[in-house]
Amino acid sequence: MFSEMVSSNDTRATFIQSLKQVVNEYNITGVDLDWEYPGRPSDESVPYDETTDVPNFLFLLDELRAEFGQNLTLSAAVAATTPFSDDVSGFAEVFDWVGLMVYDFASGPLNDTTSNAPLQGEVSGESGVAAWLEAGLPKSKMVFGIPSYGRSFTLTDVPRHSRDMLIIAQLSH
Repeated sequence: MFSEMVSSNDTRATFIQSLKQVVNEYNITGVDLDWEYPGRPSDESVPYDETTDVPNFLFLLDELRAEFGQNLTLSAAVAATTPFSDDVSGFAEVFDWVGLMVYDFASGPLNDTTSNAPLQGEVSGESGVAAWLEAGLPKSKMVFGIPSYGRSFTLTDVPRHSRDMLIIAQLSH
């Protein structure tokens, strides 16, 4: 798991050397690190460390930049809702760009509600951009990720006549 890998100099060095082999073998020009929730729970089975994940992630990125210089594009996919730190300016210095995942808000096994991809509102693309800007990520490093899929849900605990009314209401819009 990523939390465990970034937790020590040795495991980070092993990761970097493995990555270097792949980058060189396949002539890769960029790496996107998709660790959306450093220091936060993402799934009940995924370990994390609330205190050390974020600084250890930055150590890894600094070490990657030292190893590859500007010859490798470094990017990340991050949860748009809330930055993983109050100050992401150190990350902004290392990343070439950051993809804000403006979709699947509050979904997953740890939540009981979901919203596909609201652009405005209390929890939305707009509020996510504002939060990352406030935490120190410049606009020039942001990529706004919008999904190209939809979701459907089946209501299981609503009386049959209420479901029929909801379907009629949806069709009439």
